[in-house]
Order: sequence, then structure tokens, then C-alpha cells
Amino acid sequence: MTTHLHIISAGAAMGLTRQLLGDQISINVGLNFGAVRTMYDLYVSGVPCDLLLLTRAQIDELDAAGCIVAGSIADVGHVKTGIAVRAETKGNPDIADAVSLKATLLKASSIYCPDMKQSTAGLHVLGMLKQLGIWDDVKNHISEHPNGATAMRMMDSSNDASSIGCTQVTEIIYTPSVRLVGLLPKEFELSTVYSVAVPKRSTEPETAKAAIAKLCGASNLAMRTAAGFDAS
Repeated sequence: MTTHLHIISAGAAMGLTRQLLGDQISINVGLNFGAVRTMYDLYVSGVPCDLLLLTRAQIDELDAAGCIVAGSIADVGHVKTGIAVRAETKGNPDIADAVSLKATLLKASSIYCPDMKQSTAGLHVLGMLKQLGIWDDVKNHISEHPNGATAMRMMDSSNDASSIGCTQVTEIIYTPSVRLVGLLPKEFELSTVYSVAVPKRSTEPETAKAAIAKLCGASNLAMRTAAGFDAS
């Protein structure tokens, strides 16, 4: 009998989770992915959830509130934020420092990014554009989407060679039609720790624990790294 495992996950982990849990173990995975704050709110609303993957800060908050099975929390890894272009775009734009990044963003016909209110990367992009002093110049060129993976897919389908994407590297790597240019320069670096845990309302806690072992085990370190998750 196939086990149905309901997962609520930040969009940053979509590629890795589907790769490891959707294809390699005999679980029919009911997946929910999206902006991390949206997913947090979805969990709090009471929808079925056997496995929860959010930022470490959110998992710790839920643990402090008594929502998490003791001893079930594990870190998947750190995810950084980067710049992307469409795969066929010739060359890479200069993002080496704040001055170069500013010039690149000002030249972009569109800037594709995740939700600027609900997602980790989207909030960061908004703050970065304001800190660079170019928000008023580019705000009408922002193409905002529910999560980074959607933003990357839409950037590709736009057929606009002058577009730029900014989201977490896992979402860029997971989208074959776009290319990672590089990480944001040091002064705008964003590294987010994502963690997984079993919520107390899970109806399949043992299966969920086995899934955590699959996601976070040493045998899959290379796969996590390839997907954009760093150990530190």
C-alpha cells in the first residue's frame, strides 16, 4: 500500500524534494511549494501536513510553540541568492560589485523575482533595489511571481534577452531554461538556512522521519550541493 505524505515546503527546496522524495522512494508525495511566508501561513491554517520544510527561524518558532515532534528537526542546508539570465543569452552581465550590479539592473528590460512581501528572496530584492537607490527607476520593470521557480519559468517564456532574474540559486538551478550568472556581491549576500521537521499533527510520523533521513543524509550530500544547498 502506497503511503501518502503531505509536505508543505518553501519553494527553494522544490527541486531537491521532488528529486529525492518524488522519484526515489515509494511515496506518493502531495507537494505544496511556494513563498516561505505563504507556506508558513498555510501550515498555521491547519491543512494536512506530515513534513514541514521552512527556514530554520520559522521551524524554531513552531518548535517553541510546541508544534514539532521532539528530535525531528534537521537542517537541509544554506541557500544563497543569485542573478540569472535566459540560457541562450550571450555572455554574463557584470555583477561583481554594487556599482556593476546597479548598472546591470538599470539596463535590464525586466527584473524577474519572487513575491516581494511573502518570499525570502523577494523581500531581499526589494531592499537591495532601494539600498542601491534605483527602486523608482526600475519598479515599473519588476515582474513579480508567487515564487522564484515560477519567476524563472516566466523569464524564459518572455523571450526577452535583456531580462534579469534574481532569486535563490536552488530555483535558478532547477530551471533548465535559465542560467545562473553568479551570487549577489558580498555587500548584498543573502544566505538562508532551510530546515525540515515532523509536525505533531503528522499522520505518518515514521514515514516523515524516513523522508528527512533521505533529504539530509550524508549519502545525498553531493545531490544537495548540486541542487544549490551548502553545508555552511
